[in-house]
Amino acid sequence: MLIKQNTDYNLTSDDTKIHKSAILVDCEIGKNCIIAPFVIINMSCKIDDNSIIGPYNVLERGVSVGKNVTIAPHGVFAIDTMIADNCFFGPHFSCANDKEISYGEHGTSPKKLPYIEYPITFERGCTIGTRCTIAPGVTIGQGSRLDMCSFITKNVKPFSHMRGTNELVAKLIRTMETRPDEI
Repeated sequence: MLIKQNTDYNLTSDDTKIHKSAILVDCEIGKNCIIAPFVIINMSCKIDDNSIIGPYNVLERGVSVGKNVTIAPHGVFAIDTMIADNCFFGPHFSCANDKEISYGEHGTSPKKLPYIEYPITFERGCTIGTRCTIAPGVTIGQGSRLDMCSFITKNVKPFSHMRGTNELVAKLIRTMETRPDEI
């Protein structure tokens, strides 16, 4: 039986597959990883062993990806995002690490504010659903799960299950505690 070999991937000495269309700039890639087509990994990024970076992802400067992490297609990871081991990210994930860049009235030149980065941290074993967005400076606690389309603006405690926004979840929990018959 003849098996056709896929020539679109380069295979490294540590069994890492990197698609020929991927752009990697001065970064470290661990053993047994897969870097899919049209991925951009910027300088100072580190991807640990057995991780999969799906197609069309962008990892900005200094992103750190732990072991056994899976990132589905179309994600955007902001500068200095830290991802611990065993995390999963659904498609179309996005995050930002800059709260304010400039301000000014429409049509005028903006006033420059000092650029301050607010890195995002994902602790071990997080599951992040499709189209989730994480605000600057947020930490997602160990083992937490964010349902699809969640918009997270505050830290998430370990082993939490969140849906919607932080504020919406807090209201739903309070409602369930005080009047469970209406849920």
